[in-house]
Amino acid sequence: MVTAMTPGNPSYGADIPYLRDFKPMLAPAWLDQVALVGGIDPPDRRDSFAWCDLGCGQGVTAAVLAATHPGGTFQGIDAMEVHVDHGRRLAAAATIANVRFHAADFAAALELDLPQFDYIAAHGVYSWVDRDSRRFLRQFIDRRLKPGGLFLFTVEKALGESYELGPKRRYRHSELYLRQEAERANLEVMGILDCSPRDEAKVPVAGLAAALQRLDG
Repeated sequence: MVTAMTPGNPSYGADIPYLRDFKPMLAPAWLDQVALVGGIDPPDRRDSFAWCDLGCGQGVTAAVLAATHPGGTFQGIDAMEVHVDHGRRLAAAATIANVRFHAADFAAALELDLPQFDYIAAHGVYSWVDRDSRRFLRQFIDRRLKPGGLFLFTVEKALGESYELGPKRRYRHSELYLRQEAERANLEVMGILDCSPRDEAKVPVAGLAAALQRLDG
């Protein structure tokens, strides 16, 4: 969750840390399966691979995946210092050497010294950030996702044809809008499915998960 990068969404306080939980749908094996079901070859990660979580929250998912995939390199990026600090302390306590965490918003992330990625994930980020931040996110994908690389992101679902600011001041997006965003980012849509990004009061929030691949060389 990336509150500090949301100037158009001031109701979400940057002093509220995100939950410390693991998101299995961001794992390389899960993304590979989505690609295979869609008839697309996933990245070849037999020797090594690079993975990035944009809006990594407390860093739990990045740390767990790094620990269980010693042949990969993992990067977590979040605008909240408290999130990044937790991720770094978790990795140090568990002696996980192949993960790095960066305190940066999407604009600053464009200037980080990072590798080209086989996998990029952005869980729930689109619900919290404004149009400028979404543009910076697309630029990051354009610069950092390898040809053949996979990008997964989740959003809250809109019933119309575009996006809207919901009653709790979180953005909702339609499937049509996500497909338009994919086209603007030069990404091929592998699939868009109903997928709740979170529960509120133990009730799943309606959402979408989009799996995309970069095909250009």
